[in-house]
Amino acid sequence: MHNTLIIVSLSVLTNFIGVNSFQCRIENGKPVDWYVMYKLPKITKPKSLFGDGYHYMYMTSEINTWQFSKQLINSNKSILAWTLKEFYTSKPRGFWLSYNDQSAHVTLTEGHTKGVIGADKETGFWLIHSIPHFPNFNNFTYSYPQTGRRNGQSVLCVTFNSSEMDKIGNLLEYNRPSIWRKVLPADLATLYPNLYSAAKGETVKKAPWYTIIELKSKNGFNLTAFAKSEQFGKDLYDLVAQSEKADVNTETWQNEPSPLPPFCSLTYKVFNIRSIRIAEINMTFKSHKDHSKLAISAVPSKPFVCIGDINRALHQEKRGGGTMCLTSKQHWTSYSKLINTKDTC
Repeated sequence: MHNTLIIVSLSVLTNFIGVNSFQCRIENGKPVDWYVMYKLPKITKPKSLFGDGYHYMYMTSEINTWQFSKQLINSNKSILAWTLKEFYTSKPRGFWLSYNDQSAHVTLTEGHTKGVIGADKETGFWLIHSIPHFPNFNNFTYSYPQTGRRNGQSVLCVTFNSSEMDKIGNLLEYNRPSIWRKVLPADLATLYPNLYSAAKGETVKKAPWYTIIELKSKNGFNLTAFAKSEQFGKDLYDLVAQSEKADVNTETWQNEPSPLPPFCSLTYKVFNIRSIRIAEINMTFKSHKDHSKLAISAVPSKPFVCIGDINRALHQEKRGGGTMCLTSKQHWTSYSKLINTKDTC
């Protein structure tokens, strides 16, 4: 009897701690080390069960093939709603920072960058995404913007220990994000000095106008983050390719003024993906329908995938932005299979 009560109590306590910790979460609130998500575009022809603009698929640190969610992205039971649950309270616990380049007050000198950061004294997460006008915290309830429905969107969420979280602040000082909401409790200021500086608008003041930082997730998974400021004046994905010593295929917004052609004269080339095909659901769409920001290695011996927030376009060379890369043969394979057509040299 006593043993049973102890076991039940420990179980309840574990669940309580899990629900209240700052971690990336998938459906049912399960915490994960990291996940990637692909929100599918609205497709009218040919008709598809997954073509309403609200469906999404995802993979996690534990699952390396695409899972087609039964939830819709605008549901309060979606993967984003669970991850950001604490964010949608009137007085959220911990440190919070949300930023998005698509708002009424953003200027072209601010970064083309989107994300949400949440952290307490033990853990935190960084959610990098491409969704315009997100997250909206009006009425403190989760919602998904109509502006994010029409096109495909990409998301990466990574859970970190507190010792790694402050490195993100250094990346943001290069990006110069347009900040939507910030919660800066005094008791975390000494733990996260760079995050607090970035939240208050601090930016890098001297060259080099880019940085590459190695990060380690809560469970020890290695990632590489790239960030550039507007003074860098070059394409971010060129930097990724040369740094990683691999050709890369990029899926970024193709409707920009002056989109960049493939870079074929470089040691490591950069290509544009032109269309995506998801064989499992018989869906094909052109990159003009995709607002994602992806870079997928073209070299099987270097199986990395990067998810970020900046496009390949001439004017974007003069905007801050970034991407974060993970290396996993299985996840890379799942992404590579999506490439239907792409540029050649």
